[in-house]
Amino acid sequence: MTRLPIPQLSEIRVLPPDKKTESRRNEFISILATAVRRRAMAEAKQEDDSKSDPGDN
Repeated sequence: MTRLPIPQLSEIRVLPPDKKTESRRNEFISILATAVRRRAMAEAKQEDDSKSDPGDN
């Protein structure tokens, strides 16, 4: 497999976002935030369940 050269920071061009890109980006961030929130809630619930389970003590 051919390795591509890694561009230097000065070589990278950032295009100004158009409306479609901006809306996709916002949608992606929203989905990601929802997933992170759900995971955090699930982990917190799991901790609560393990603390309240009398069999573990």
